[in-house]
Amino acid sequence: MRKINVLMFALEFPPVNSTGCYRYLKFLKHLDTYNIEATVLIPSLDDLKKLHPNAKVDFTLLDQIPKNIDVIEVPLSKRIIDIVIDAIPSVRMRNLIRLGDDNIAHQWKKQLIKAIDVLIPIIQPNIIWGTVPPFSLGKLMLSIASKHKIPLIVDFRDELSLNKNIPFSTYLHFLNAFHTEEAVFKNANGISVVTP
Repeated sequence: MRKINVLMFALEFPPVNSTGCYRYLKFLKHLDTYNIEATVLIPSLDDLKKLHPNAKVDFTLLDQIPKNIDVIEVPLSKRIIDIVIDAIPSVRMRNLIRLGDDNIAHQWKKQLIKAIDVLIPIIQPNIIWGTVPPFSLGKLMLSIASKHKIPLIVDFRDELSLNKNIPFSTYLHFLNAFHTEEAVFKNANGISVVTP
């Protein structure tokens, strides 16, 4: 059986004990069974802690990552605090003007593109894969997959436009979310979904 190389993007990953880190751990656990190798790109530990300020750091989670999985840290920009702390009036205003785009992947894009341009010729991925939310990651993965002509599989952990836990400030914010979600659905080569 031919080996498949997957390039994964993760904005939730061990040792930061956020809800989404377990999704990655469960996927990674079974990849070798199907002759799949993975390289996972994650933000730095400091960035992960800022992205998930209420999550604890649990280094024992790292023991659950299979030994054949390569994990590479690619730091976010220094403006990460703007993304997380919506309580600051200037940040809240900026988020309102951006129509609610979570902007997290935008803060990763510059460093990530540099890393990917070096990594892709080395690891030669057959597939790009990542979980959303955050939904800005979906858009970023689409652009990277398109640029490098690599099929993209997007794992929808939660819906965006119909997610009852996301209050939309205005109808325009809802439309932005709806069109973001629609673009990912239409342009990804594959979608996986677990939650309704």
